[in-house]
Amino acid sequence: YFIAYPEISFSGLASLPSEVEVYRDGILIKKDRISPGGFELRDIPTYVGTGVVEVVLRDPFGREQKIRLPYYFSDRLLKQGLHDFSYHLGFLREDFGVAGNRYGDLAFLGFHRYGLTSTLTAGVRGESSKEVLNLGPTSTYLLPRRLGLVDASLAWSHSEGGKNGVGGSFGYLYQGRDLSVNLLLRGFSRDYSYIALERSNRGIEKLKYEMSTGASYSSPLLGSFSVGWSQGKRYSGAVTKNLLASYSRRITDRSNIIATFKRDFENHSSEVMLRLNYFFKRGITTSAGYQQAEKTSSEQIQVMKNLPLGEGFGGRLLVERHHGESETFNSADFQFQYNARYGQFAGALASSNRIETYSFSAGGALAFVGDTLSITRPIQDSFALVKVGDLRGVQVFLNNQDMGRTGGSGKVFVPNLSSYYDNQISINDKDIPMEYTLSEVTKYVSPPLRSGSYVEFGATKIQALTGTMKARIGEALKPVEYVEFTLLIEGKEILFPTGKGGEFYLENLRPGKYRGQLRFLDKDRFFDITIPKSDEVLVDLGEVVCE
Repeated sequence: YFIAYPEISFSGLASLPSEVEVYRDGILIKKDRISPGGFELRDIPTYVGTGVVEVVLRDPFGREQKIRLPYYFSDRLLKQGLHDFSYHLGFLREDFGVAGNRYGDLAFLGFHRYGLTSTLTAGVRGESSKEVLNLGPTSTYLLPRRLGLVDASLAWSHSEGGKNGVGGSFGYLYQGRDLSVNLLLRGFSRDYSYIALERSNRGIEKLKYEMSTGASYSSPLLGSFSVGWSQGKRYSGAVTKNLLASYSRRITDRSNIIATFKRDFENHSSEVMLRLNYFFKRGITTSAGYQQAEKTSSEQIQVMKNLPLGEGFGGRLLVERHHGESETFNSADFQFQYNARYGQFAGALASSNRIETYSFSAGGALAFVGDTLSITRPIQDSFALVKVGDLRGVQVFLNNQDMGRTGGSGKVFVPNLSSYYDNQISINDKDIPMEYTLSEVTKYVSPPLRSGSYVEFGATKIQALTGTMKARIGEALKPVEYVEFTLLIEGKEILFPTGKGGEFYLENLRPGKYRGQLRFLDKDRFFDITIPKSDEVLVDLGEVVCE
């Protein structure tokens, strides 16, 4: 599959057949065998940020060679020589969300990026309408020694009345395994403009500058800390200054604590939140929290079950007690959703300060793939029909998430595939009866947008056919031992051997009569084998006599 980002790869030379293991940050992610000679490992999967890939080569004598590859991976960079672009031409929507199908002036929006090197991507962007023209360059650069990523852009605008404006932004991001740092600076002149601003009838306050910066640190012993500062000013004179700090730590394998603090320096207000979470099995989470803002506070208890991707139930129950300046009241909110095989059902009940609301909804889709038409859950993107022979009750997974079990015809619909991405569809081979064989248990599907895919796992039932081959010699029947005979199967001659006593073994032949031939005692002999219709795993055909 196509990969747009600079790859992490490794090439080398092996003098002997060797086993290669690839570790990412100490975790084994790939294991393979290589032949003597040159080899290359391409597109090693990684996470965004810094890390270390370690390649271990082990030859038949147990000698090991270890190679460490530090890296900094970013999905903002493009491979060297690769283009990434998008151009749009259309009419501007009028009164969106208010009026109907009304359009105005013609407008253009687009960008084009190019990977100059594996560490530098440059580009241009622009937008144009009758009212304004806005364009400028962009760039993304990976600093030497994997010190982080820099994004920079400039823009110039020309709007009605001959007004010219400029704007720019600078961003820095470093994502390490323990430490992360970010910085964003943006500034604009008073006359800087763009399409959305021109069409807002001056309803948007123009931004003069904004700045945000933050850092985070995590430790298995101490927990995770983060702090951030943001500040901005508009040409109207409005100023924002905010400080945000948070801390989280795992208490046990199933529980953690989270605390956050926010301070608005312009409004002289603060907000504190403290939450304790406990994670049960089967995706159930309980939490208790306390939140305090200016002159108000609340306590809450929540029980939540994660909604499965496939069939199953999910929901949330939230109970709160609010303390205001003049009164105290309770509220409750219950929501649920059930993903059924043939639809999706949801409901909600809320009660707050003696006001109650109710809601219920149901949804589904009608899908057709191959020769199968079925009702299923709502389809937002692409979908697939998975068939596992004619077997009922086989568990099917999408990206390791349970999607349901096959029905009586061996089929199940998977209504939530992602278009243009690898979707891993697999089955539970423990649900396959012993008398069946599978060629594979995992397949990858990358469908187009809003399309249907037919994914078949060939489950073949094994039916062993045994018998004894004998030749008529005068009045006697003599076993035909250690001789090959041919059967005419679907127009093709296929060889089968006989063993001691003339025993032979066949497998998975359809019911019917098959013509055969062999040469025994310097004479060509002919025979017919009749395969009965049977559901038995082992069928005894008895004696087959060739003349």
